[in-house]
Amino acid sequence: MAQQRNQPDAEKFSCFICVDLLKDPVTTSCGHNFCMDCIKTHWDEEDGQRTYSCPQCRKIFTPRPDLEKNVLLAELLGLAINEVDVSLSGPEPKTRAGFLKCSREITLDPNTAHGRLELSEGDRKVSNRSIGYCQVLSKESLTGRCYWEVEWRGEGVYVAVAYKNICRDGGLYECGFGLNYKSWTLRCDTNSYSFWYNNSETPVSGPQSSRIGVYLDHTAGILSFYSVSKTMTLLHRVQTTFTEPHSLSPYMLEFSFVVMQVGCSILQPLQSSLNSDKVIPVSEGRFVFSPDLSS
Repeated sequence: MAQQRNQPDAEKFSCFICVDLLKDPVTTSCGHNFCMDCIKTHWDEEDGQRTYSCPQCRKIFTPRPDLEKNVLLAELLGLAINEVDVSLSGPEPKTRAGFLKCSREITLDPNTAHGRLELSEGDRKVSNRSIGYCQVLSKESLTGRCYWEVEWRGEGVYVAVAYKNICRDGGLYECGFGLNYKSWTLRCDTNSYSFWYNNSETPVSGPQSSRIGVYLDHTAGILSFYSVSKTMTLLHRVQTTFTEPHSLSPYMLEFSFVVMQVGCSILQPLQSSLNSDKVIPVSEGRFVFSPDLSS
């Protein structure tokens, strides 16, 4: 179930034209507030008439008014958004039932899937058809508090969280999940775990499970990985400052991966040490890794 994001007072902080929160707010002499770009576009359309109107009260201006950002209103809007973010943040749940209250259904994006991957079950399951490291991203980007679970089988999986704008056409350390500052990953295999961030590996101990729970509190800067069975065991927790929305993705070896309909805050792919220094770019923003797997 998706968590609804509270909004600041719509009457005070929304633009009459786009009906969204104000961006670079400006205030006309009649006292109404608009996004800078919205009111500029509105007046551009009236240039031929040589008179300019307030789209809210229809007051006429001649000549075209000069616009300056309302700094005070922008600061008040920022404070209101921060208050909403704080109200949404809370202590990390203690039970699986508590985590599931933060759940959201996740689907994978076929436009980012490696050619060896097969998506099925409504793009919620992915299988690797051959040996190799392959990646796929989620369609969604999430902020706020979210939880999701990954069920896997086979030799191993990298469960990843990353910024949506992570490089997809560059070198290994630019695009590889866990090898840069834009991505975090938990590596899972049949007998061990390890955490990767910015090309640094941290060994992780904990009970082996074919189901991994991931919890994100974007506002609080918390990312946690859990081993899920009859109980939930914390494997690794990251405390940081997130500056962008994220997307979820698996980074895969020989295995079959299932994104369960259990909640999530979305982030993106990651990867571990590979014997390759190049990610081969392909169309539609897909990731393609072709490492040498012989050693």
